[in-house]
Amino acid sequence: MDEVKKLQKRIEELEKIVNSSAFVKDKEFMDALYEKAKELVKKYKKSSAIFLQTKLLIDFERAKNLVERLKNDGVI
Repeated sequence: MDEVKKLQKRIEELEKIVNSSAFVKDKEFMDALYEKAKELVKKYKKSSAIFLQTKLLIDFERAKNLVERLKNDGVI
């Protein structure tokens, strides 16, 4: 039973994080980055993570995630 209570508490903590303004701002930031990445891919006809990392001045992991999202959305 203690395990269930711990899980319920953790779920509540995660829900607070998801609903926090910092998370919302990060999502808005990522959406803006995605739109800029989409523009760059269409303009330069390049879609590598390193290309987006350089153009958007972001870390490689974030650039890689943008490339994956662009692929999943059929942009590239």
